[in-house]
Amino acid sequence: EYFEAVAEGKPEEHGFIQKVAARDIMNIVACEGLDRVERAASYRVWDARAKR
Repeated sequence: EYFEAVAEGKPEEHGFIQKVAARDIMNIVACEGLDRVERAASYRVWDARAKR
């Protein structure tokens, strides 16, 4: 519902906002607590590193 309210009547903005927020959430979830910092690499890159 949040995304609908933010970009009401603008479907192109709705999709963009949702993609950006989803990417940020995935990157935040990759680290917890004091280890949480903004990463330049995407979640997929960090996930691949963690699985090595």
